[in-house]
Amino acid sequence: MSELNMLVRIVAKAERVEELIEQMLALREASRAEPGVLRYDIVRDIDSPDTFYMQESYADKAAFRSHARSAHMATYLELTKELVDQVNMHKVAHIEV
Repeated sequence: MSELNMLVRIVAKAERVEELIEQMLALREASRAEPGVLRYDIVRDIDSPDTFYMQESYADKAAFRSHARSAHMATYLELTKELVDQVNMHKVAHIEV
């Protein structure tokens, strides 16, 4: 098994930021309870308060696929489609010394 790490940048519509935060927090809670989810954090850009990052780590690709197909992820996507201006997903890796 190899760990899979994602960094997701989300830009909210300025007038919908608080609604998006509410939905992201619900998604975070449900996602953290999934088997194979090692980390699921949300941070906000200090200089651009409508921009958020989800830092996600999964035990393996199967855990990520399970998360992507989960009912709570489908609900989140449906409820937030009108709240978001932009989403960028990146697979990332830790730099080992």
